[in-house]
Amino acid sequence: MRAGSQHHRSLAAANCDARAGRQAIALLIGNKDYKSGIGVLTNPLNDIRIVGDALKFVGFEVLNPVENAQRSAMLMAIHAFAAKLKIAGPGAVGSFTTQVTASLRPAKII
Repeated sequence: MRAGSQHHRSLAAANCDARAGRQAIALLIGNKDYKSGIGVLTNPLNDIRIVGDALKFVGFEVLNPVENAQRSAMLMAIHAFAAKLKIAGPGAVGSFTTQVTASLRPAKII
């Protein structure tokens, strides 16, 4: 099965869950600013906006995206997301997405 087909199938299943009255909550994290060894990435922030729009379309409550955060801020967002899911109850549906795009450089042969 192609990755795109699996993604559409997942969105379709989430759409059914949201329409069945289950609370659907999503957390999106995108980081583009890295130290000099990696540099600035171009797509992660745009990617989480696109994913967020798709999840909203199928009925998800999309929490404020976490952008260019340090580890501590990401962990706080994940804990808040987990707490919100717990409050929503056992029938709730959660989606956690991280977007990181990096280019691979050829290894330097010595």
